[in-house]
Amino acid sequence: MFESIGSVDWKKLEQAHGDASHVPKAIEQLISEDEEKREKAYWKLDNHVVLQSDLYEAAFYVIPFLLEILRSNISVGREHVYALLAEIANGYASEEVTVFINGNRVPLSNACRNMVLEHVDIYLDEVQNQASRYRDSALDLLISLSEKSAEIKSTLNSVLASEQDQEIRVLVNEVLEELEN
Repeated sequence: MFESIGSVDWKKLEQAHGDASHVPKAIEQLISEDEEKREKAYWKLDNHVVLQSDLYEAAFYVIPFLLEILRSNISVGREHVYALLAEIANGYASEEVTVFINGNRVPLSNACRNMVLEHVDIYLDEVQNQASRYRDSALDLLISLSEKSAEIKSTLNSVLASEQDQEIRVLVNEVLEELEN
């Protein structure tokens, strides 16, 4: 995993407390078998690439690696990944803070939100996976992705049709209700 993490020049990327050179190790530690290391790694990202809803440049470059974790079979740390994605997708940076995408400058907030939105299928797959322990975490992220409400509602209605877990049924209904408003 994380084969391309070294291709990002983390020292040139801003985060809340300076450069982002510590970020690759924090990303890797998100999936450590050691719970304490995972927790510390989460806070090294949460209080740095996004801090109290403020986005920093490094947040955009963290997203692909968080998605890589979700695409994998790794079962530890996923709750932190979902929490980070939700914070990044709903974070804010002024319009002047931009990132380059395909040679174009794009406002950081838009770039981050769009990248998280592009992968809604990953989060929906998690919710549909009855063996997953992170369905609630995926639902917490999905509730904030209203731009994809039609796709989300369609899948969640299918989940309700066969769901036996009452707690998940309640959470799914809450997401559906929120997306209706």
